[in-house]
Amino acid sequence: MQLSDGSAFVLWMAFCAATGAAGMEGLDTAAPEEISAVAEYVRVSGEDLAWRIDTPHLVVDLSKNPGTGRSGQINTIYAKEASVLLTRDRPTSTLHLSPNAAVGENWIGINRWDPPAKYHLEQGPRRVRLEREGEMPGAPGLHVTTAYEFFATEAALLVEESIEAKQDVRVRLLRLCEWSVTDGPANPFTHVAWADANGKTAVKRRQGEEVLPLTTAWQAFISETKRFGFAAVVERLDLGETPVLRNQATHFAGLPHYFYRALIIGPGPPLVEVPRGSRYAIRYWLYCFRAEQAAQTGKLIEAFRRRR
Repeated sequence: MQLSDGSAFVLWMAFCAATGAAGMEGLDTAAPEEISAVAEYVRVSGEDLAWRIDTPHLVVDLSKNPGTGRSGQINTIYAKEASVLLTRDRPTSTLHLSPNAAVGENWIGINRWDPPAKYHLEQGPRRVRLEREGEMPGAPGLHVTTAYEFFATEAALLVEESIEAKQDVRVRLLRLCEWSVTDGPANPFTHVAWADANGKTAVKRRQGEEVLPLTTAWQAFISETKRFGFAAVVERLDLGETPVLRNQATHFAGLPHYFYRALIIGPGPPLVEVPRGSRYAIRYWLYCFRAEQAAQTGKLIEAFRRRR
């Protein structure tokens, strides 16, 4: 069993003592009501890999849509204080889209896992962690691991994503940290904001696409009408010593109504070869926050980062 730190081990042992689980297999098969009984501050309910995570701040739905798999991918997030539902609102998609890749014209993400090759849930009194891994759909040879951590103390969740080449693989597209909300008139957001690697903040009306350095520290959508924002705040980006990158950048795209980190975007053919042993990984917070004005976003996110 691999855990992120010593505190995770303590929480795992507490869970085993409470449920009688002897190992990770016990987590895979534990009934939702058993998991919920342990959780004093974070409640877990629903069917396996379609759980509903309920914290004092957020309700996160992991259930599948008609056109996606039973993957455990985040489908929607409801921010309680702002009464805002973050949703892609498409039967073939989910709010969280990454990691994803393309070897042909169309990209495919891990929301097509049905189910992932491995997964387990880790439960503590104020925290829930879900880990999943498996082969990238449509791109044999790329191995994906990902994790969510949900907390009672913040309107935020921690996300870890990695892609590792187990053999030489040729791709047209490779992306991390991709979140997509509904487009068109139903989109609640009025502004986009980001900070560069040196902490300089920019805030703009949500009018057009933005292409930024891959090292951008965070990116956010903000609604002044809803007085609400959500941001991907990067804690660590690990690309290895000699990464294969092509047109790498951080994007706001669409109206814009989604953002992502592009590692490889190639027009193809020829496709970009990712050699065996290559690994791309990111660890970031998805943070929901109250924003009276979009101009306050930088200060709010920096305060959040200091708390972390």
